Amino acid sequence: MTVTTSQLKQLLDSDPRRLGPYRLVGVLGRGGMGEVFLGRDRGGRLVAVKRVRPSLVHERDARRRFAREVTAARQVESPLVAQVLDAEPEADQPWLATEYVPGIPLSEAVDTYGPLPEPYVRAIARQLTDALAAIHRAGLVHRDFKPSNVLLSAHGPRVLDFGVARHLHASTFTTSQAFLGTPAFAAPEQWDAAGITGAADVFSLASTLVFALRKRAPFDAEDMWRVMYAIRFEEPDLSDLPCRWQALTALCLAKEPARRPSLAELATALDHFPSAGQDVVLPDGLAELLPAPAVPRPREPRPEPGPGRRQVLRAGAATLLGAGCAGLLAGDRRAGPEVWTFPTHGAVHQLLATDGTLYAVDGTGYVYALDARTGELFWSRWLQSGSTQPWLGAPAAGATGLYVTGDSLYALNATSGQERWSLGLSALGPPVVTQQAVCLITPDAHGTGDQLSLVDPYLGEQISVGRDGLAARVRAGRGALTAPAAIDDTTLVVGERGGLLHRVSLENRRDHRTLRLPGAVLVDPAAPLVRNGIAYLGTTDPGAGLTAVDVHAMRPVWSRPLGPPGETWSTPVLDDLTGLVHLTGRSTGVHAVDRGTGEPAWSHRPTAPTPSAPALADAVLYVLTEAGDLLALNTRGGGRPLLRRSYAPFATGTPVAAPVTTHGLVHFATADHVVRAIPQTSALGS
Repeated sequence: MTVTTSQLKQLLDSDPRRLGPYRLVGVLGRGGMGEVFLGRDRGGRLVAVKRVRPSLVHERDARRRFAREVTAARQVESPLVAQVLDAEPEADQPWLATEYVPGIPLSEAVDTYGPLPEPYVRAIARQLTDALAAIHRAGLVHRDFKPSNVLLSAHGPRVLDFGVARHLHASTFTTSQAFLGTPAFAAPEQWDAAGITGAADVFSLASTLVFALRKRAPFDAEDMWRVMYAIRFEEPDLSDLPCRWQALTALCLAKEPARRPSLAELATALDHFPSAGQDVVLPDGLAELLPAPAVPRPREPRPEPGPGRRQVLRAGAATLLGAGCAGLLAGDRRAGPEVWTFPTHGAVHQLLATDGTLYAVDGTGYVYALDARTGELFWSRWLQSGSTQPWLGAPAAGATGLYVTGDSLYALNATSGQERWSLGLSALGPPVVTQQAVCLITPDAHGTGDQLSLVDPYLGEQISVGRDGLAARVRAGRGALTAPAAIDDTTLVVGERGGLLHRVSLENRRDHRTLRLPGAVLVDPAAPLVRNGIAYLGTTDPGAGLTAVDVHAMRPVWSRPLGPPGETWSTPVLDDLTGLVHLTGRSTGVHAVDRGTGEPAWSHRPTAPTPSAPALADAVLYVLTEAGDLLALNTRGGGRPLLRRSYAPFATGTPVAAPVTTHGLVHFATADHVVRAIPQTSALGS
């Protein structure tokens, strides 16, 4: 059962609205045998619900296979296997509910982002050996282990789909002796449909890992019969693999099951790979979907950081293409021509980039979707924003939803701009969107304070909080709460004036913890930054500055004064390569501090206030000043300016949208109601 909302579709008229006790909110996927829906239980928790296709409900073999899947899934005890919550395999419409795990199938990750980094493949391979070992301990063979049945999530891989799993000692099930499995990843003995042991899963695991490493299976052909012949009689194609991987996968892909290593032997071999101790750097985009949890630790003195991933790629390109690229790679600091411009109806309040599209919202209530590369208008839509400043929100895991706040909350189809639903709920800052809920700060029912509100992202229904609700109630005085930030898909943090930090679970209303901080937390509009279990948030009186909090243990890590009392701060940004946290203070300019200790690294104070949050790309930080200057600062060169472009000044106190960096461009909005894009500046050679 693939449980990802990256391609969540709306329910058809013919789809059920409930299965068992679960209310269905969307379609996760449809296959030849079954359909998988996203549902909610009575407490509001998201679950994945699978049913047999209606056309097969009355076929005896299909029902028996589904019942066997339920039985097999219930027998496996492992955090790396999607856990069964409930099932009714004997119902008129058989169904199975499992935990919902936001993520992306391995097959989709490789197809979208290309071959995965070797250290990451080694890491998930080690976990997958444990998952298969748990399946085998339950007396089962998976028999359909393949990339689409491995879900990559922020908490590690999950093994899915037991539709063709068999007991180790079972006789052949299908009356037709039909092949069950996926040809390109199936072991030779599966074509005989008999004598299948756990060694078949070892073969399929190796084939899956080869695919992850180079985007091509070891037995690849144009049709199923050619693949079958290659698997049974030819040697695997292991070209382009590192030598250690060639040797290990060759053993696992042996034709004779007895000659393949056991899962324990495979795990031992993986533990001794050179990459076992290396840091994992995922491709751009995939890293945002799969944040790697880490424990903060003080940074030790070290030499200047080496070249990052993009620098290595650029250096390689320069070597291949010759000296003609040298000038470009070194960076041209002259104010060159803009790549594109786009006029808007009003002053732009926010820019947001996802999947190659740049979204903008202005003060008149217009929302625009532009091609981030060319500035071409995909669509625009006017929404009644009223007197409330509009904000944009989108899921971190690239779904098709775009959420716009103002005097009402709107859900739009991000591709077409078509309205999916709207709700008369006024937001006081930017929303954060998870698979569980759209989370935002709104006025309370009495108009005397503010509160955290939750809305179902699929149905547009407000989710109850507090007693008998999905999450704990968080309420404070007017203007006393920060915008929320997500720790993960099920947990939020919200700051409160007076020095409180709330951690709120979206699955258990009793899981609500608070921590009192030194100083008062900045409220409007900045949300905390949460990375690797650490929240970074601005504080005002006394000792205005930046505070870091371990949100898992709910304890302060450090607090660093950076400006005068009453200073207002942006949401910070973190440079993983240098380990520096960057933020802007309206009156004190740009600051960079060490994420482990809070020790200041550098600061840059422009001649005018800096009301915009910063944007970071390739060791260059971009900010807009109230005077209308776009500044590019070298984060590895002590904040030394690399570029300054001057435009019309912003009126004092008006919102200034943070720049956005994507596809090699810097996107920003100027006071003359124009969205602009220029090439990113390079810190190389500066």
